[in-house]
Amino acid sequence: SYMFESYEYGIETVAKTLVKNYLNPAGTAIYDGETATGAYYNGPNIEAVNVRYASDQNWSNRIFEIMTYLYEKL
Repeated sequence: SYMFESYEYGIETVAKTLVKNYLNPAGTAIYDGETATGAYYNGPNIEAVNVRYASDQNWSNRIFEIMTYLYEKL
């Protein structure tokens, strides 16, 4: 587990980790001149991330529900 100095920093850190390791194939240009490692790439969507990110097979559905809830509050 990690502790972040702010919600914003925590969200940014997790998002960058997902982009770099889970959501893009190796070698893909991403942010700040970085390239993706693709270490855990199984496809560019939340279901593909779920394959190697979480042991809970329902993780992607739960995260989608949380994301939808937060988006609707904007």
